[in-house]
Order: sequence, then structure tokens, then C-alpha cells
Amino acid sequence: MLRAVHSNRVESLLGALLDALPPADPFAPSTVVVGSQLIARWLVREIALARGIAAGLELVTFDAFVEATWAGDAAGRAARLGALDRAQVTAALASVLADDDVVRALPPVAAYLAAAPAPGDRAGPRRVQLAEQLAELVWSYALSRPDWMPALVIGQVPGELAGDGTARWQAALIGAALSRLGAAGEPGPGPGLRAPTPMLPWLRRRAGLATPVRDPVAVFGLSFLARAQLEALSDLSATTDVAVYVLDPCEELWDDVAGRRAAADAPALIDPLPLVLWGRPVRDTLSALVERTG
Repeated sequence: MLRAVHSNRVESLLGALLDALPPADPFAPSTVVVGSQLIARWLVREIALARGIAAGLELVTFDAFVEATWAGDAAGRAARLGALDRAQVTAALASVLADDDVVRALPPVAAYLAAAPAPGDRAGPRRVQLAEQLAELVWSYALSRPDWMPALVIGQVPGELAGDGTARWQAALIGAALSRLGAAGEPGPGPGLRAPTPMLPWLRRRAGLATPVRDPVAVFGLSFLARAQLEALSDLSATTDVAVYVLDPCEELWDDVAGRRAAADAPALIDPLPLVLWGRPVRDTLSALVERTG
């Protein structure tokens, strides 16, 4: 079951989390997915102040949670599912960009690397910079456009970008890099299947494995969730109780992300622009969570 709790005060969210957490049990720790290590440290302090001790807790970041849940259980280990982090993707892309056979087949990339002004290995810095930019793009796509990633993994352009010349050389480089990391393999005997961490739920389905089952999970300290994160939590909620505690900039649930107007004939917004801009991703996240709670 998936449950969403929202508030414009972090103290209220903390109180709701404390009410939901079971008594501390060092042999069966409660899992709380946090937005960052800073939030984890704050949460430990607040729980210790409220309960007298902060024990029986497993505080993990979202990426670590995804890797442990979808690849770290018995079924995932048996299928040899593995997560790729950003550093690995960056290194693989840099390796591909150093491969003359690959670069020669991509004129825009070859021209960019050849235009480097420095003497010696002129393309070296540009290879590294381009690899870092492409790795960031891979991670962004894996989080926000997971529907594009199955095509990109095998070096193909997603259907929506079929006429985009830039997408063609990006897809070729991404596919070549992920192939070197084992992301284009097939389920069955072999070295196993690997994918960028946000893609692990997709990779698990591709391997024909059932949705993992685990003890209840709380998600705390993320003001909004990317599409892949929402899909992962929705997938898990079929077998596990999942509660998401969302910090909302507004006391009330927004129905209109553009902001409320003072009157029909008054063009000025009541809400300040920063509040409106922050409210949009939160509103979208809450709407998606409410829709998934059914």
C-alpha cells in the first residue's frame, strides 16, 4: 500500500513519522529513505530527542534503497543484477570517446574533439568534459524519462526523438558505453545484468523477476520525486507498505500551480513567484502520489 503525508511544517512530518515508526528493534530496523545524508543526521538527532534513543533505524538514500531492494535480495543476487553509478557511466563514456572507431562514425563528435586548441592530446579535456555531461544526461533520463532508457541502452533513438540529429549521436555513445558495462546483456547464464541505479526496477522486470517484498518503508525529506522514483515506489507498494512524507511549501494542497489570483480582474498573484515555482514540482509529486494511492 502507498500512503502520502504532506505538510508545510517539517515538525508535523516528523511527528507523523514518529507515530508510524514501530518501537526500536535492533534486530529488525525500520527503513527510512532520506533525501540526503544531512537530513539523515538531522532525523537521527530529532528521533533521539523524542524517544531518548535513535536505534533500530536504517537510514538510506534513494539510490542505495533502490539498489538494495531491487538488486540486493535473494532473487536479485541469483539473477546477478547490478547497479551502475554515475562514476562508472562517466568512465565508460570517456572510454568510448577515446575509441577512434566509434568517434569516426559520429561526425559531430569527431569535429568537436578535433577542434580542441591545446597541443598534444588535444581532445583529452574535451573527452572528459563531454563524458561528464553525457553521464549527467543519462542519469537525468533514467530519472525523468525512464521510457526512453530501454532504447538508449541499446544505442537507439527513442521514438519521440527520431528526427533529432543530436539524439542520434548521443544514443550511439550512450549505448556503446552501457554495453561495455554489461547493460545490454540478456537474462540468463552469463556475467549478469547491469543498469544505472534508477533503472533497476525495469531491469528486474526484464529479468522476469517478481516485485521484491520487504518490511514497511518510509520516505522522508524529499520535497519532490522524479518519475522513475515514483514508479519504483508504486511498484514496491504492491507488496510492501510505503509511506511518503512530503514537505509542501503550502499549508493547503494546491489545485492550481499557477497561483491564486486576488480577483478575476486583478492580474497580480497572491503567492510570491518563488513559492509558485517551488510549488509546481511538489504539486506534481503529490498529485502523482494521490493518483497511485487509488
